[in-house]
Amino acid sequence: MTDKKGKEWRELTFSQREGKTPLPEPLQAGVLTKRFRNRVWRVIEISISHNSTNDSFDDSFASYFTKTAEGRFFKKFPYSYRFNVLDIPHDEIGIIETEEVKGWLRNLILKAEIYELLTIIEYMLRRSYMPKPLSDQIKDCFDDAPYIISCSSEPICIIPATSEEMKESVKRSLDNINQSKLTGSKSHLCNAAQELSNNNYAAAIRESIHAVEAAARQIDSKASKGLGAALDSLEQNGMLNHKALQDAFMKLYGYTNDEQGIRHPLIEKNAAYVGFDEAIFMYGACVSFIDYLVSRHRQRQEK
Repeated sequence: MTDKKGKEWRELTFSQREGKTPLPEPLQAGVLTKRFRNRVWRVIEISISHNSTNDSFDDSFASYFTKTAEGRFFKKFPYSYRFNVLDIPHDEIGIIETEEVKGWLRNLILKAEIYELLTIIEYMLRRSYMPKPLSDQIKDCFDDAPYIISCSSEPICIIPATSEEMKESVKRSLDNINQSKLTGSKSHLCNAAQELSNNNYAAAIRESIHAVEAAARQIDSKASKGLGAALDSLEQNGMLNHKALQDAFMKLYGYTNDEQGIRHPLIEKNAAYVGFDEAIFMYGACVSFIDYLVSRHRQRQEK
């Protein structure tokens, strides 16, 4: 038994090891476990409770947010989300008391559809006024979710993952890319992540390929707009060690050109025949390839 599998086995309860109760739910693309929802709600509920006070002088026991950083966040955030995302008229919002905020958020976190829950979490994490300790606690909850948070890019994006291995690989690559100066590439990758979350798979592939093109152009000023010519230029300048690597990516690129509607405008009723699996594969492949280009470029600069 490997060290990782041994650790996972030891972390099971006695009844789980004996087969008397179900094993923990595995990461599964598009599925959020009860554990994930409960962890997020625990972070939110504790923060609200610790940053509110009852300052009324009557019997209503109404509680309000304190003037702490987290108290100010929860006082401001519900209005911002309901006004800017849900398009509720300002005079119909009316969430002020902490119990109202708690009830609204509890219902969303524990019962809302996945897309709705991830939308509100992503919106939270994108607020500049969100206290870092609270932000970090919510990000930690994603250990139990088949999603990746691109923490270093702006704006923050929540990205689907299909396995723990893919999750770790993409996270490492994104961290490396986000430390580079490839602003255009990072923007396209964020767009690709948003298209994935919105189930726009052809658009996600287009944006993933655009991210590679942008990286190639920024790394090699002689690279032209098209990815094929850009890869040729990179290869000629010593950025690609192996011709086979260039050929492999060109074949993937060729698929996006051949499949109607991915790289070109949709014509009449013909649509790109791509789904989640193809889109997430191309996203991961493009992220990994950009990471490779960033690492090769850094090595050449250090010589």
